[in-house]
Amino acid sequence: MGRDIVRKECPRDPGKRSRLWLYKDIDSVLTKNTGTETIQGIVLKLPEPKEAHWDPESFSKMHHLKFLIIENVHLMYDPKHLPNDLRFLDWSGYTSKSLPASFQPNELIELHMCYSNIERLWKGTKSCEMLKFINLKSSLKFFGTPDFTKIPILEKLVLEDCINLREIHPSVGVHKKLTLLNLKGCKNLRNLPRKFEMESLEILILSKCSNLKRTPEFGENMERVRKLYLDGTAITKLPISIENLTGLSSLNVRDCKNLMSLPSTFFNMKSLKDLNLSGCLKLQENLGNAESVKELDVNGQIDKKVPQGTLFYTS
Repeated sequence: MGRDIVRKECPRDPGKRSRLWLYKDIDSVLTKNTGTETIQGIVLKLPEPKEAHWDPESFSKMHHLKFLIIENVHLMYDPKHLPNDLRFLDWSGYTSKSLPASFQPNELIELHMCYSNIERLWKGTKSCEMLKFINLKSSLKFFGTPDFTKIPILEKLVLEDCINLREIHPSVGVHKKLTLLNLKGCKNLRNLPRKFEMESLEILILSKCSNLKRTPEFGENMERVRKLYLDGTAITKLPISIENLTGLSSLNVRDCKNLMSLPSTFFNMKSLKDLNLSGCLKLQENLGNAESVKELDVNGQIDKKVPQGTLFYTS
């Protein structure tokens, strides 16, 4: 019924409707550049990839566009504009190297650009006072993260499988609102900020960052971290400051083949319940003081309850 009401807003001119969801309507409006400020939302999810010859200026008159969702569209011409009123932008497979220079994301709350060709979000610095979620998963060419001080209430940052990413802006290490940082599969990532002081962080995922040789130091204000994934990294040790993660309940260092030892402070972690050490071929430790651990995985064998004084060999 809702869609019928929208169609009746302007039966013969889809560019004057508030919402568009049919391919033929969207393609017509964006190819002929007949969009108006009436349009508030566009949703186009195609089952298979399709080329589109949309006018580069096609979004320039949609001043009130609030949400834009596009999937499986290969643009032949890069868009020159995106509306500054956008709250939700989800453009899977975005073909341009960056967002349009004229775009001011002051109102943007969520940005999803998975499987895109984007290399950096934008050139220079832009203020994103409302942005809470950035997801650039599998954007294989992405290499330049923005200054996170300009994104003050960001809660989730997903850069999984951004294989061209070599470093991340140091401002992420002192971000006050970030709860999730997912860098899984960033296999060329070599450098992280020297120290993390992220008071809201709950989950840190560095899995399969195979060139990452060290983890940051952890500040005293990081007691909210619950899960830490370091599996498949090139780390040789864990920092002594891991003891500052007083809320840590799950630690995965599976297949950290260069990990030699655990810091003595490791055994002071009373919240740690799940520990995966499988594949840590050089590690030999005594877990006698790790009384809180309830589930230990060594070489794929899971012990649900670890007895006091357990000595384990992973080779």
